[in-house]
Amino acid sequence: MAVKILLLFLSFHVSCSLWANVEVALTPSDESTADKSIVTLTAKNSFSQPVDSAKVWVFALDEAGAVVGQKSAWIISKKHSASGDTSSLAGLDAGETAEITMSIDTERRATSTKVTFTKIVLADGSLVNPHKQVVPYEK
Repeated sequence: MAVKILLLFLSFHVSCSLWANVEVALTPSDESTADKSIVTLTAKNSFSQPVDSAKVWVFALDEAGAVVGQKSAWIISKKHSASGDTSSLAGLDAGETAEITMSIDTERRATSTKVTFTKIVLADGSLVNPHKQVVPYEK
């Protein structure tokens, strides 16, 4: 499987990228098989404060664009990291970039992936709109 970085637009308006504070990219792994897809999610925090928690929904797609697997997960969470979950960070400080590796069970071999952030909570407890404040990240 050819490895390529998929840049994801999670915003419906181009102008929203001016307000972006989280940047994200996904990299499918050569370790992926017909029943499992391994992806690395790279996130960069451009907020002026840490991100305390973030939840994503990751979709694995086949060549035709059909969903062959999906997973919802907290990728940043003090609560989940404390329990020994290695696919979750305890937090993401302002200006910090981190990589999280996820495994997704699939019906057949996936050739691409998509991610949607469903919740982002900052250190002060405020919620942000992931559709307006998440943009593609170029490594």
